[in-house]
Amino acid sequence: MFDEHKLVANEEKTEIYAPKETFNILGIKVLDKEFDLAKGPLCKVLYKLKHKQAKLLKKIRTKAFPKEVAYQIALKFVHNLLYGNPRHPNQTNWVSNAFSIITTEETLRYLDKKCTDFLRTIKSGKQGNARFRVTYEELKQDGYIPLVYHFYHREKLNAEMELNMENYRKSLLENK
Repeated sequence: MFDEHKLVANEEKTEIYAPKETFNILGIKVLDKEFDLAKGPLCKVLYKLKHKQAKLLKKIRTKAFPKEVAYQIALKFVHNLLYGNPRHPNQTNWVSNAFSIITTEETLRYLDKKCTDFLRTIKSGKQGNARFRVTYEELKQDGYIPLVYHFYHREKLNAEMELNMENYRKSLLENK
């Protein structure tokens, strides 16, 4: 194929891997026939969660926000980070980019755990074990959509989310 199209491989950018050896390409970790999220994009999301948590906890401690307001901001932040911002429907997000490629939920489970810890911390206003008084069920009732659940039910949830986004856009237009 290379000869036919007169292409040449760039030796500096070419890496050869043995069968069953893990490699990353464009934010996806490839191992044999399994595709998962690579460490780079995951670290970027974890950094954003940690940074937002510090800012919101400071607002709670200084009484700039009540815990309830900070929690609503946190919930919206997580939703926008993972599923996209309804005000910007053409922006890329984790779900639309990765879910069509990945074949395992290993990293999604880890990210779900980090997101629930983030939300529990903000809702309780505590970083220690007291955050575990906020249950997983409470988070789901408040609107948190677990990534692993979304991964396995994405067709149904994407249709529901699209309808919700359309209703949201209509309400914005009506309020103008």
